[in-house]
Amino acid sequence: MANDLNSIIVAGRLTADPLKKETVNGKPYVVFTTASNRFFKRTPDSEWEQKPSFLSVFIFNGMSENFNAKKGDKVRIVGRMESEPSFHIEAEHYEIVERFQA
Repeated sequence: MANDLNSIIVAGRLTADPLKKETVNGKPYVVFTTASNRFFKRTPDSEWEQKPSFLSVFIFNGMSENFNAKKGDKVRIVGRMESEPSFHIEAEHYEIVERFQA
């Protein structure tokens, strides 16, 4: 059975240093949050406003071992979006999971 296409690109700055962790099976992963601003006008004559978006990102496999970004760094991640909390995080959120494996 083929999966539907689920691809997303996230670009933003890290809000904190990434956390390096391991799954219960001992596989390494990295988790961090990105922040991106969206600029918009409510009406054509109004002032520009900005609204930040925060997304949690999980990186697995070889890429997690080589991820060296730190708080404030710009990152660009290509992955898939998952809306089910797979790590028992209690808040409602979306997760971005990188899709390329080293």
